[in-house]
Order: sequence, then C-alpha cells, then structure tokens
Amino acid sequence: MKKFGLLLFFSAAFGTLKADESELPSTKNIFVYGTTGLYVPTQILCYTRPFLGLGLRAQSKHLGIDLSANGTLFFSDVYALNGSALLLYYPRPNQRSEYYFGAGVGVSTVQPFSLTFVSPEFVFGKQYRTSKGRKRFLEVQFVPCTFLDGHPKERVNFPSVSIRYGFGF
Repeated sequence: MKKFGLLLFFSAAFGTLKADESELPSTKNIFVYGTTGLYVPTQILCYTRPFLGLGLRAQSKHLGIDLSANGTLFFSDVYALNGSALLLYYPRPNQRSEYYFGAGVGVSTVQPFSLTFVSPEFVFGKQYRTSKGRKRFLEVQFVPCTFLDGHPKERVNFPSVSIRYGFGF
C-alpha cells in the first residue's frame, strides 16, 4: 500500500510539472563551478565548518547531472574530502532562473584516520544568471545517514545539512 501511495504521489507531482518539450527554450548548458558553503551536522558534539569545492554541472532541458569534490578542515592535521554525483531535475527549465531538486551518492574520507563513508544525498536549489550573464546557484543538500566503508550493515545515523553557493567559470 505504501508503494502505491508513493507511486501515486510522484506521478501526480511530476505529471503536472512536465511541460511540452517543443515549447521549452534552449536549456542545454554545461559549466565548471567553484563552491563554498557551510556543513551543518545535526549531532551535538560536532560543529559547523566551512568547505570549498569544484564541480561540473550539465543540463539538457529537464535533466541535469552534477559532479563535485569538496574539502573541509577539522583541525590542523585532520581533514575530510567528499566527492558526489547527483542527478538533477528542473521542473521548469529556464536559462535565467530555475529551481531544481535531485538525489545521488557521495563518498567521503576522513584523513589521517583512513575512514571512508558512502552516503545518499538529496538536494534542492535555485540556479540563475546574474545581470552580467554569470551562472550562480544556491542549494541545500541533505544527507540522512552514512555507511561506513560502504557496508549496508555499518550504518551510522549521522544526518547533516550543507548550504552551498556556487559560481560558474
């Protein structure tokens, strides 16, 4: 019954958002971007910290893909690196300003401890162009849990939220 309810919800949501493909303006673009933001863990013992990253984003009409790598420093000799791949959906594609949401997977490593985590990732954001035509985006990324060394039985309930600002080159 739950599967039927989810199927009904998603078909209603996506069915009303899809426009006639022939009416869409040209929304094919690809760009390299830099990103900065804040990682906000939901655990009491962790603290908010900034991160920097690089990525590649490609879009064709309603669908897009985002590949990125980010890094953050915990202490002077402890750092984390994260790579993620996201599939994006743009309900109303528009070169000037558009909202999107998506999901994907991220792989993180914490050094020098050699810990590796695999995480599902969900994202919601807005992509736009400035008055000078430069590409920008602002998004919120949610990670509900992580899996230590990619093992499903080694699940760590450690949800986190990242707020990212990206700027295209």
